[in-house]
Amino acid sequence: MLMEAKTEAAINTYIQLLEKDPANFNTLSQLIELLRRAGRIQDIGQYVERAEKSCQRINLAGLYYCKGLQKRYEGDPAGALKELNWARFDNVYGRSAIMNMIEIYLNPSNEMIFSSQGETGYTSSPDNIAQAKILIVELQARGVETTIIECNTHICSKDGKELSSAETKLKKILEKNNNYVPALVAMALCKSIQKKPNEAKNFLKSVT
Repeated sequence: MLMEAKTEAAINTYIQLLEKDPANFNTLSQLIELLRRAGRIQDIGQYVERAEKSCQRINLAGLYYCKGLQKRYEGDPAGALKELNWARFDNVYGRSAIMNMIEIYLNPSNEMIFSSQGETGYTSSPDNIAQAKILIVELQARGVETTIIECNTHICSKDGKELSSAETKLKKILEKNNNYVPALVAMALCKSIQKKPNEAKNFLKSVT
């Protein structure tokens, strides 16, 4: 209840800020994320529409980024990729746009790859994996640390060699920091796909 109250309070704060400046895309992108978490995806559109009416040409990258988020959360991965691709080369929104594009390529339908009952049947296509790897190179060129993203790409392929590569990289990360949550979650998923459920559960226990 406390978390829900804080989320609603933050949503109201961002809405008030957007009433003064509808085309503040930093604020709008954060509002979109909060509305998604609150299960209010249907409310996103009205704020994006207001922003589009107020947007100046110089801020188009921010608009494209926010429209990409909107389409992603509304279940339109193709539309989301199109919008995010426009924002992809921007100095401000490019990094986040690329990361969202990678996530969409790896899991375009937002299907559950792993659950408390174990691995699900989802597999990303080879073409999508290839596109994700191209975008990872772009992130590296921007100076972004991509090891976890690389591991998630390996894991989503569900290929034996790719899984082994992910496992090796994740072990090195956890040797340096055995409480690093992204690595623990990725390793749990990797072990689950490798049909090692007990090992997967042990990594998840470290998260909780």
